Amino acid sequence: RFHAAIWPGMLLAAGLELPKTIFVHGFITVGGEKMSKTLGNVIDPVDVVEKYGADALRYYLLWDITPTGDGDFTYEKFKERYNSGLANGIGNMVARVAKLGETISPIVYSEDDITEWSRNTKNYIGKSYNELISDIKLNEMLGVAFTLIYSADNYINETKPWILKGDDLKKVIINASFLIQAFSELIEPFLPETAGKIKAQIRFVGNKIEIKKGDNNFPRIK
Repeated sequence: RFHAAIWPGMLLAAGLELPKTIFVHGFITVGGEKMSKTLGNVIDPVDVVEKYGADALRYYLLWDITPTGDGDFTYEKFKERYNSGLANGIGNMVARVAKLGETISPIVYSEDDITEWSRNTKNYIGKSYNELISDIKLNEMLGVAFTLIYSADNYINETKPWILKGDDLKKVIINASFLIQAFSELIEPFLPETAGKIKAQIRFVGNKIEIKKGDNNFPRIK
């Protein structure tokens, strides 16, 4: 009522432009039940943030709950999603590249060092991501962004940079860093703290890539 009637009325009275879209999200249940003080099943988001970080909670709510539908929260589901996407996905991938990249950092590179496959992967995923914005499909946008991490992970597994040296190692680190940087740009609206940490570890400065190991961004939840 406020956003669909009262707020537009205030805007009209002030002579300001009306919104063209109103985003209405669903409800969050706990274990399939409505949150209730009587049932004692209320989840305090502040407690979750203090223990696991704001980005971890954002990630779960954005990934597991469709923007306009109801969604369910349990600590079991949260733990599973956190470990699979954040610890094993982002945390592991960034740590692998940072560990290897730090040994040859700073890396001077040119545009020719970035493969056509890397560019095409970035462009294709970026195009898919942008097509979802107008429909406010936040969960799908985040899922598309994570395709970059999975692509980089597959690239690392196939090229095996831990057995490479010299220019061969440099080429792999440059392309993996390129995909990770593209990923950090796409997730910044969703996971700003995580994006900032990634950019601090893998920095593109002019024609150089500066890489350093950091703390484990997402240690596994046991």
